Amino acid sequence: PIEARVLGEKEDGHLLHIRCKKCWNSILALVMVSSVGVSSVGLITDLTFEDVQKFSARQTDVSVDDVIEVHKLLSDDGTSADFIDSILAHL
Repeated sequence: PIEARVLGEKEDGHLLHIRCKKCWNSILALVMVSSVGVSSVGLITDLTFEDVQKFSARQTDVSVDDVIEVHKLLSDDGTSADFIDSILAHL
């Protein structure tokens, strides 16, 4: 048994959240339709449909400064707890 919900549609692309009702794992799938056929890319996740909606509603872009900050955090001698605390501070 599977539950599929549409997260968004744009032109010939559809973003879907698909959840297995047996194991509760989910897939975010981008399905695109063109004149040559259908193609898709999927990502396995533990996010619920509501989680994905919440994160997509933020509409914030990743800046160059964000990438540099994450690089510094990963290359420093800090612990994984420091890294997680830094991420949570930005939410």
